[in-house]
Amino acid sequence: MNDLPTVSELRASKPHLTPVVNLTDADGQLRALYALQPKQIEAYNLTPLARPHGQDGPVHIGFGGAAGGGKSHLARVIATSVAFSWPGSSTLIYRETKDDVKKNHVEPFKLEVPQYFEGQKLWSFADMCLTWFNGSKTYFGYLQHADDVKRAQGPAFDCMIFEEATFYTWFMISWLTGNRLRSSVDGTEPFAFYPSNPGGRGMAWYKRLFIQRRFRGAERPEDYAFIQAKLADNIELEIRNPSYRRKLDTLPEPHRSWQRDGNFAAGAGSAFSNIDWKRHLVDPFPIPDYWLQFGSFDWGYRHPFSFGHYTVTEDGALFKIETVTGVRLLPHEQIQRIKSIVPVEKLHYVVSGHDAW
Repeated sequence: MNDLPTVSELRASKPHLTPVVNLTDADGQLRALYALQPKQIEAYNLTPLARPHGQDGPVHIGFGGAAGGGKSHLARVIATSVAFSWPGSSTLIYRETKDDVKKNHVEPFKLEVPQYFEGQKLWSFADMCLTWFNGSKTYFGYLQHADDVKRAQGPAFDCMIFEEATFYTWFMISWLTGNRLRSSVDGTEPFAFYPSNPGGRGMAWYKRLFIQRRFRGAERPEDYAFIQAKLADNIELEIRNPSYRRKLDTLPEPHRSWQRDGNFAAGAGSAFSNIDWKRHLVDPFPIPDYWLQFGSFDWGYRHPFSFGHYTVTEDGALFKIETVTGVRLLPHEQIQRIKSIVPVEKLHYVVSGHDAW
């Protein structure tokens, strides 16, 4: 007896769901393995899985912005779709800790995807890896410390999924996508998926790329896209757990605004939780030549360095124009990064601590 509903049965009983990963039974009927809700479909349709081969589209796709938006489910759907659509391909799903990735993905995968279908073995599991019937692999990793990226050194991944992406540093993300996100077999179009809520140590880079869309260097706007999803977009969860919304209402600020509303402006993603973008941030504007500009430098290697670019008006108002950071960069590499972003020739002076010399 097959427990998976037919596609027609699913559409009749739950019209808000769209089947995206299906299996064909012995009678030739399509059985729905995974289906998505409207906001999830919006994000899924941005991936190469849903567009004609070779058609341009974003490489880095952000999704979520609030608790209960269906991020983990969509991550597993995308991983499964990659495995089915690109035989022999490799996907890597990250959470912050090994226990997290087991509880949020390994165990749900085993419950959601039958190991056998119509007598065929669909998958086997060993060493934190699902090996699919067609040779595709779905790996489960964790990113808590900078050195954790080294576990991915060597293989290529056609899809990388950084769930709760704001938990990770820019070094982790840029190193992994820069080194390991590439085709492992012919015919794939590598992409990365970043489901996340606001908050966390990586909120600054996530906000810059997906919310503010402030790009630097070789970053191209067309490579980045973001779909906002909130609790109201998760009809299944609202039906299953209608009290979840009230629980979010009890959270302290800025966590309530982050988790309930998906508000990346709340707390400004910094140590100063009372900062409000609408009050304390202004749209970019040309800096008059007669305003004093200066820099501040906090040296670091294992811990990130930070360079601030400031200007002072004739009335003494101070504006911070830009922040440049990096980790594990040698002094000349830090200088190169700063000079690629900040017009250092316009700086009257730079202040720094004694550890810079």
